[in-house]
Amino acid sequence: MLTCVGRFFLLSTTESRNALIYRALLKTMHEIESWIETAASTQNITIKKLPTADAQNVMRETMARYVRNDARSLALWMDITRPVDECYDRNLVKFTDIAPSKTGLCWLVPETGAPNAIDLPVYELDVSEIERLIDDCYGFEYNVVAHDFSWLVAETHNDPYYVYREPDGLSKSWASPTE
Repeated sequence: MLTCVGRFFLLSTTESRNALIYRALLKTMHEIESWIETAASTQNITIKKLPTADAQNVMRETMARYVRNDARSLALWMDITRPVDECYDRNLVKFTDIAPSKTGLCWLVPETGAPNAIDLPVYELDVSEIERLIDDCYGFEYNVVAHDFSWLVAETHNDPYYVYREPDGLSKSWASPTE
């Protein structure tokens, strides 16, 4: 049996550790998705959760461009293959001030604790709505990916925004699953 005490989970001796961890991660994943959906509804933000196959395509492309092949740390930003282009303290700047694009569709990829990055949920919304959505949620790490994959912004538990950019010319070769 798994018992949640605050942010900690007490493990039972009758279930395997992996099964308990998986159940805890599912609980966290569903909580974060619920926060996002509630915030979008409350703030009247147009947002679309991608179907699993489309989300996996987005994650494959994101990982191919930004993340080590064998990666799955606790968060995508821990396995980025390129140096940080820009770093900002989330407590001193707003997302809208540091986002490489101010408008247009992007993908929000919350760090839900999924054991495989390919299984992270992906939401499509306008870049200009990210800050309003996140401000209405409980805290969680997330990534925002440009619709053309030209940039990725990772928000981490230590409060920095890490901005990564594709070298010029590489972002035009992918067709969105939602177009």
